[in-house]
Amino acid sequence: MIRIFSCGAGGSVSFGPHAISHHLEKHGHTVKVYDFVDKYTKHQIDYLLRSFASEDIVCVSTVFYVNDKNKNIDYILDSCRVLGIRTLVGGVNPTKTESDYSIIGSYTENETLSLINKLTKKIIYTPFSISNNDFVWSSSHRMMKRAVLPVEISRHCVFNCKFCSYPSRGTKGDNRNPELFRKTLDSANTLYDSSVFILVCSTFNDSVEKLNVFFESIKNTDYEFAAYIRLDLLVKQRQFWPLIKKHIKYMTFGIETLNWESGKAIGKGTNPEIVKKWLMQVREYFDDCFLYSSFIIGLPGDREQDAISTQIFLSSTKCLNGYSFNSLYLEYPNGGKTSQSVFSVESAANGYTIMKQQDEIASQSYINSSAWVRNDGYSSSEAEKLSKSLNMLEKRKLPSFSMAALRSVLTMEKLRDTWYTGTFGVDTSFDQLTTEAFKTISNAYVENSLS
Repeated sequence: MIRIFSCGAGGSVSFGPHAISHHLEKHGHTVKVYDFVDKYTKHQIDYLLRSFASEDIVCVSTVFYVNDKNKNIDYILDSCRVLGIRTLVGGVNPTKTESDYSIIGSYTENETLSLINKLTKKIIYTPFSISNNDFVWSSSHRMMKRAVLPVEISRHCVFNCKFCSYPSRGTKGDNRNPELFRKTLDSANTLYDSSVFILVCSTFNDSVEKLNVFFESIKNTDYEFAAYIRLDLLVKQRQFWPLIKKHIKYMTFGIETLNWESGKAIGKGTNPEIVKKWLMQVREYFDDCFLYSSFIIGLPGDREQDAISTQIFLSSTKCLNGYSFNSLYLEYPNGGKTSQSVFSVESAANGYTIMKQQDEIASQSYINSSAWVRNDGYSSSEAEKLSKSLNMLEKRKLPSFSMAALRSVLTMEKLRDTWYTGTFGVDTSFDQLTTEAFKTISNAYVENSLS
């Protein structure tokens, strides 16, 4: 049996391990996925390992593996080594974990199948195709009731923002077959009563073609989604606004900056005053949707006062339900990752010196982020300090994807009431409610894995 361990992803399951599981099962392999391994106790891990056979292959996804903060993955690999069970580590980033085999990269269905076939002496092989991807949720996935599940309609983004390390940026790939995408949704609805989904792996509205495919797929349904949205395109796609308002209830914008010089440097050169007007228009029309955006501190040309002014604007207008500030994410060039941002690869040309060390001086906002110094002397440690102080001012700053994930255990009415009032019931604060909700979700998946 192939056993795949994966960390949770903001209140939902990580999609990659389930996508790989489906591809392996199509080729005759028996697979079991264990979600939210970061929430297991060592006793629970030992309980599982006792049931494994020596011929099993234990695979570990490190996509949400945060340096030394998650010891469970290391414990699983160490235990398998003692038991003589073969191990495979896969993910975008190289890690310090020790395993028998490793696959570094994104979307590795084909590479994983080739290696597993070799280890198990199977020869059936057909390459993965996103357009003909027939992924469906099945009872073997063991999702919780009313699970909010990740789904994908494509694996590309036509934009190539200089700060972004998404592997399929700047490409125009295929979209999934509408009928097959609908089967993915219906399978989750039938088995788990799921009606809320998270669109992963692409920018939702980067083309009219994709929007047409998507809305054709979900015709005559009440399915709701969380999605990455380009604000500048959304304001030009008003013909789709009624459908978007009905189905895309959780939007994440990548505005990144309201400094015009910084925006031009990363490929988002719209006048910030126009961006503010767009936000107000979108807020007014999508009045029942959760709107969220992240903002980057440390981009070329920005100053600390720009971030402070941005926070004041967002707080005073309430044009977003939530937002967060983060230090610019840079990685040491050629650090082993298969996809790096333009700013990382061409750091000197863009005005940055990246430190090779990735220990206590590295940014803590992201996995594997390196410390950096901008040519004017501004550093990642200063950007990190400012981002933390600004984030403290916005207590209800959960990303839209995490807000969507809460629908596994909360109704939209309860979620909206809690969000806008800051309290639920008599004494329970928003933070308390969400903490308890996320704990309920992770506990449900751990229990399913142990059953």
